[in-house]
Amino acid sequence: MDEALRLVLFRGEGIRDDKPVAIEPWMLQRSNVGKRYWPASIKAIPENLAYRRFLSRVVEAPKTWVDEGRGVVFVGPPGTGKTTAASILCKIAVAHCGSAFMASTPEIGDIVIGGVSTYGDYDGKFRLKHSDVAVFDDLGVENCASIIEPIIRQRYNAGLPIVVTTMMQQAQLEKKYGKAFINLITGSCDVIKMEDYNWREEGF
Repeated sequence: MDEALRLVLFRGEGIRDDKPVAIEPWMLQRSNVGKRYWPASIKAIPENLAYRRFLSRVVEAPKTWVDEGRGVVFVGPPGTGKTTAASILCKIAVAHCGSAFMASTPEIGDIVIGGVSTYGDYDGKFRLKHSDVAVFDDLGVENCASIIEPIIRQRYNAGLPIVVTTMMQQAQLEKKYGKAFINLITGSCDVIKMEDYNWREEGF
């Protein structure tokens, strides 16, 4: 199928700001959101945290956020809610008739090189490039920078938001990917440091 036609069929009527629809499990499965994160909700996040405020702004006008093309980088140690926040962004897009695709960076090599295509005609590589929301989870832990960079650059050039989670500081990412590429990400994204609250240290 011609790529332009695929894009029209894939995006449909596109994301919108009006009343959200009910999310069905298959929608999140198709978006590659891990089942652990399906129940994720803004309401569970303490109101004083910066990423709660960011997510609340997006949910009020998701189309506006996507149209602006400004993404977000969630950076912090394990357990601070980075992947949960990214999953919620996917849920917001899907609930508002948009498209989303989430991939941990180690699996992107399998999606692109391995030809993994469990999503029918709209395979993972295509969805990473063209979804309203695309999440690159755990940037920096993978060994396929040469695959990730052109996909992110394509989204940047198309004016589509980039959502990144990472445990690495900017200097570490620059050493791995080069300063120019990381500046492209940070220049087109809000950077939210998530160090104030660790969900895994809550205990019993």
